[in-house]
Amino acid sequence: MALAANFDSRVRVRVRGEEVDGSSILSLLMLEAVTGTELELVVDGSDEEQALAALVELIAGGFEERDSFDGKGARG
Repeated sequence: MALAANFDSRVRVRVRGEEVDGSSILSLLMLEAVTGTELELVVDGSDEEQALAALVELIAGGFEERDSFDGKGARG
């Protein structure tokens, strides 16, 4: 999530016990988190509350995606 890089706080994302750097798009892609996957965000730092709120909003909004998905994460 490029958004995570805008904050001073360290952002980590956990999926199925695996944890990666939340500011690394490649690491996030390697999680293979398809629609419906439960994510756990771990945010630590001086602006952690603002970072967490912004990330939750981004995720809840479907990552501002305007394209359709087939439900498995692939563009339709």
